[in-house]
Amino acid sequence: MPNQPNVQHPTEEPRVLVPSTDKGIKSIITVSWIDRKVENLQVWAQGRLWYLYLPLAIWMGYIAIRTLQNADYRSFIEGLNLGIHETGHLLFFWAGSDLMAAGGTITQLAAPLITIWQFSRQKDYFAVAFALSWLGTNLTGIARYMADARQQILPMVSYAPGPASHDWAYLLSRMHILEQDTIIASVIRTCRNLILVVSALAGAYLVWEMFIQQFRKTGTP
Repeated sequence: MPNQPNVQHPTEEPRVLVPSTDKGIKSIITVSWIDRKVENLQVWAQGRLWYLYLPLAIWMGYIAIRTLQNADYRSFIEGLNLGIHETGHLLFFWAGSDLMAAGGTITQLAAPLITIWQFSRQKDYFAVAFALSWLGTNLTGIARYMADARQQILPMVSYAPGPASHDWAYLLSRMHILEQDTIIASVIRTCRNLILVVSALAGAYLVWEMFIQQFRKTGTP
């Protein structure tokens, strides 16, 4: 019987499972991005005194809960928001009737958004969460004001002499969508609710991380 050639079969290499679709790759990238963000938050929480941030986190949660219970809930910060709104009209007095009317809302949104941007650059994550909550309170006032565009039963405030005009009655009439005032206001309130809940949860999580980091380091809260 003829000798059979000695054939060596290559050993099978272990298989590396890789996503076969773009969806799988995107899922891995998303999870990796979330993990990095959570790690950044945990590093930020190290060495910080949780009890100094706790009152603000409680306030953020309180505002979120009260607003979910009452869509037009007015917090004590409403006075600040109104002052910023009226200052915005003064800042845009030179820009014509349309921008002057919109200037109050533009400034009212710009103040918390600029604050969020600034604290994001500084990587002060709790301050970002708090500024988000502040943005939510501004959206409450904006939605309330917009929903009143046709009825105009809210008391008006103005720095200018003479009777105050209703910003959103004027602006929505100019855009020919005055009859949509309550619908647009409802959309704004939905966005506001999401922002307030996210900011409150973020604040609570950061305080918890501060507490855990301190407890692990010292064994005491």
